[in-house]
Order: sequence, then structure tokens, then C-alpha cells
Amino acid sequence: MNNSNVTLANRIQRGFIAIIISVLSITAIVQIYYVGSLIQDNAKQYVEMQAELGAEKVSNWLGGTISYLDTITHDFEVNHRYDDLDDYQNYLLSQHDLLDGIAMVYYLSTETGAFINSIGWSEGNLDFASREWYKHSLDNRDVGITRPYLDASTNELIVTASKQVRNQNNQVIGIIGVDIDLDSLHTIVGDTLNPLGAYIFVINNEEEIFAHPNSAYEATALGEFFTLADLGADYSDTLNTQETSIANIKGESNVYSAVRNISGTEWRVVSNYPTSHVINAVINQILKSLTGVVAAILLGAIVTRRFTKIYIKPLDKVVVLLEKLKVGDMHIDTSDIPRNSLELNILVEVTETIFATLDRYLGETLNILSIYAQGDFTVEPKENYVGGFLVIKESLNAISTGLRSLIKESTISAQMVENQAIRIGASSEELKHVTNNQADSLCTFGDKADKIADSISHSIEEIGKTYSLVRSVNGQADDGKIVMNKLINAMDGINISTQEIVIVISEIGTIAELTNILALNAAIEAARAGEAGKGFAVVANEVRTLANKTAAIVNQINSLLSHNLESVLQGQTMVTETSEVFNNIMESITKTTLASESLTSYTNEQKSYIAELKTSTRELIHGVEISTTIAQENVKISEGLNEQAELLKGKLDKFKV
Repeated sequence: MNNSNVTLANRIQRGFIAIIISVLSITAIVQIYYVGSLIQDNAKQYVEMQAELGAEKVSNWLGGTISYLDTITHDFEVNHRYDDLDDYQNYLLSQHDLLDGIAMVYYLSTETGAFINSIGWSEGNLDFASREWYKHSLDNRDVGITRPYLDASTNELIVTASKQVRNQNNQVIGIIGVDIDLDSLHTIVGDTLNPLGAYIFVINNEEEIFAHPNSAYEATALGEFFTLADLGADYSDTLNTQETSIANIKGESNVYSAVRNISGTEWRVVSNYPTSHVINAVINQILKSLTGVVAAILLGAIVTRRFTKIYIKPLDKVVVLLEKLKVGDMHIDTSDIPRNSLELNILVEVTETIFATLDRYLGETLNILSIYAQGDFTVEPKENYVGGFLVIKESLNAISTGLRSLIKESTISAQMVENQAIRIGASSEELKHVTNNQADSLCTFGDKADKIADSISHSIEEIGKTYSLVRSVNGQADDGKIVMNKLINAMDGINISTQEIVIVISEIGTIAELTNILALNAAIEAARAGEAGKGFAVVANEVRTLANKTAAIVNQINSLLSHNLESVLQGQTMVTETSEVFNNIMESITKTTLASESLTSYTNEQKSYIAELKTSTRELIHGVEISTTIAQENVKISEGLNEQAELLKGKLDKFKV
């Protein structure tokens, strides 16, 4: 289709609709992409946050039991509870009802096989040596956490935390265990299930499922656990990379999954979030965007059509009238053109005025030109020409006046041309001399520009050396920062070690006080025994004296350690302040590096400018040489012009004016 045949109304409609479609389509695509990315990122962040929160809750659940186990183990060793197991049995029985979430606390002697517990349960012929907690704690000093198993006393799933016990000779004499029921773990896992289908579950390194919000995946009555393979689930990417990824579950939609390890155990918390919610949200956004685009296009088409019908269609009739002007038809009728706006009214009136004015002006112009053709240049225009048409009147008058004075002026001009030709010749000689001098000056300027370029190149080399030195200092500063961080970590270690020594010394002081009391009691008993107890009284006094000296020494050590601890804290403060100063130095070095890079860039730009200046100078020298050549040619032209002026003057002298 020829675009020149398309009306303005159609162009406006098509253009406006095309703009609406383009803008709304781009907006919709950008919005869909942005919302989709945002929804996907939110889903990944949610599943990671849920995994972190679940891992923290499970860790806190296990951590409380581990802390309790550490406490009772420490009490058992320090107070020599192993010397009176019957008393400790009564203590455990009294504590049982106070322990929330703990099924049983027990002690097994590895020397005698004695077994006491907090519920008074008789173990019968149970083989403890085959138990996971027994094997771990017999060879390891740290707390062991078993996989869930069926409790022999209750036949319910439990988890055991165990730790070995040592006597004053640092010999393993038994194991203390704490059985934890899994109700709290199932509660933690069940609380994470939300209406969107997000949830967590707990597995181990063998991918056995310990706790799951779906009761169908809980352990069987025989204590057998489902695995991820039993679920038909593929979590290989998540478990291998420890990053959030999409997992496939047989019979269910894909999920975003994240995994977090439980410190000190082989347990893992897996978090799931269905991908279907993300896909549905994106589809909804696409449908909303498409609906908005279609509605906007329809509304834009209706508004555009209405607008063009009222305000643009009348222009077509004005165009038809102007088409008559193209073929010279000056007779028009504007009565059928609606004047529904100020602009249209003005346009129609102007069209009428143009046609009437052109009709008058053209008639008079044709008449005057026919008289000029007959050789009469005295006639002048009578119409009142206005605006741009005033040029017609002025042009006709100028033609008349010009023709009358043409011969006279031509004669005078011929004389002037002859005189100017002589002056041009003299000026050309002078120009030739000046351009020669300019060429010499430009050659000198080019040589100096070369020297400046060489100087800037040398400066660039020096700046490059400076930049290398700054980069080297920056690297050394980075090494210093690493050493400073190691020093801070070392100071933290000294602080922790000193605090632990203070605790140990405090315990020694407590033992000394207890020894003093025992010695006092022994002395009293020896006094009651009379002569038979004199030797024992002497020993008791010596023990008291030793205990008092021990207490005094402990106090002195405590004082020294307190002083050392204050010194370590002051050292930490000074190291921290030094680290901050070092960081400020690093920032300054970084700024210096950036300044060097900027200076190098600016100097390179100057070098480029000098090169361009040298090129421009060479071009200017070439131009001056061309000007010299032109000046020489002008001398020859002025001589020829003088000859032509004399010839023209001779011919004009033949006319009479």
C-alpha cells in the first residue's frame, strides 16, 4: 500500500493503537518477568528461612538435653556420686517428674554392670553392649546422639543422648544416658506445615525419615523407617550441593527444597515449598496483564475513533479544497465543512482567504508581465499586497527599476571591475607573502607539539610506575589485615582459656573448703576418741593446714588470673582499635589506587589530544600551502579579469540610456 494515500485519521488511529500495544506489551512482559523472578526468589528465600528455622528448633531441642546431660555428668563426677549409687537412684527418681520431654535418665556402670534409672525400671537380661549409645560413649568423651529406636521399657521411639563418666583417676567407670521421646520433634515438624503446602522433615545421612508432618511416613511399629527412596523423591541436587534446588517427588508436584545439617549429629532438616504455587502465581499475573492489555487496546481504539471522527475527518474536506488549488481551480465552497473547534474554524477561514487573495494577485501579476513583455517598464502594481505576498509587488517594482538602470549600472560596474581587478592583483601578491610566513610558523608549532607528546608519554610511564607501587602497597596492606584478624582470633582464644582456668581454680577452691570442713570434723571425732584418736587428730590438723594453704594459693591464683583476664580484655580492645585504624589505612590506599587509575586515564586522553593536534597542524600546513598556490593563481586571474572588464566597457558604450 502507498503510504501517501492513507488519511491522517487512519494514521492517527493506527499509530495510537500501535503505541498502546507496544507500551502495554513491554510493560506486561517486564512486569511478568519481574513478578515471576520476585515470586521465585521469595519462594527460595522462604524455603531457606524455613530450613534455617527448623534446624534451629531441632538444634535447640537437642541442645537442651545435651546441656542437661553435661550438667548431671559434671555433678556425678565432681561429687563422686558413683560411691553411693543407691542415693543417686533415689535422686533420679525424685527428678523424673520434673523432666519435661525426657523419658528416662539412667547410669550404667561399666565396671560392675550396675544399672540405675529415673523410673525404677528393671533391665532384665538386656544386652547394653550392643546398644548404639553404649558403643559410642565407651570410646568417645563427647556427647553421643543415637538414631531413633524402640525403647525396651516403653516400646516407643526414643533418641538417646549419652556421655561417659570418669572417676578422680580419669578412668572410665560408667555411662550416663538420657532418653528423649520424639513428641517434641513431631510437634516442631508439624507446626511448619502451612496452607501453601510448605513443610519440613528430619532425615539422617542414610536418608531415613525420622519425623515427617505426614503420619503415613512415620516409623512402623517395628521401628523401621521410611527413606527418601520409599517416597519416590529425588533430593540428590539439594543434598549434594547444599543449595536450594527443585526436587521431584513421585505422585506430587515438584518442590523447592533446602537442607540444613544439625551440628554434632548426622541429622538433617529438609524444607519443601511446592513449585506449583510459583507457577500458578505467574500464570495469574500473565492472565491479568493480558486482560489489561486487551481492555486498554479496545478502549484506546474507541477513544481514537471518536476523536478522529470529530476533529480529524473535517480536515479531509479542507484537503479536497486544497487539491483544487493544485490544478488552478480558484472557485471553492466551504459551507459543508463543520467548524466544531477554534482551529478548524481558523483553518477554513484561512483557506477561503488564500483562494480569494491568490485569485486577485495572480490576475494583476499576469497583466503586468504581459506589459513588460512589450517593453514598457513604467507600469506598477495597484493591489494591496500583504504579508508574504508583498514580495510579489516589490519584485515587480524591482524588475522595472532594475531594467531601467541596468545599462547605466553595467557601465559603472565595468569600470569598477577594472579598478578592483588591479587591487585584487596587489592583494594576491600580499596574500602569497603572508601564507609563506604562516607555513613557516606552523612547521615550528608542529615540532614543539612533538616534544610535548614525548614529555606526556614519559609522564604516563612514571604514573604507571606509581600505580604499580600503590597496588603493591595495597597487597601488603591486605596481608597485614589478615595477620591482624588472626591476632584478634588468638586474643579471643586466650580470653576463653583464661576464663576456663578461672572456673577450674574456683572448683579447686571449693574442694579445699570441703577438705577443710572434713578435716575439722575428723579432728572433732579424734578428740572424742581420746588417746586412741590423738594420731588421727594430728593428721586432721595437718590436712586442715594443707587445705587452708591450698585455699590461700587458690585465692592468689584467682587474683592473678583476674588481673591477666583484665589485661587480655585491654589487649583485645587495643587490637580491635588497631584493626579499625588498619581498615582506615586500607580505605585510603584504595582511594589512592583509584586516583592513580584516573590520573593515568586523563594523561592518556591528553596524549590522544596532542596526537590529534599534531594531525590538525599538518592539515593546516597543507591548507596554507594550498592557499599560497591559490594566491598565485589569483594574480593570473586578476590580470585576465582586467582585460575582460575593458572589453565589456567598450561594448556597453554602444548603448544609450
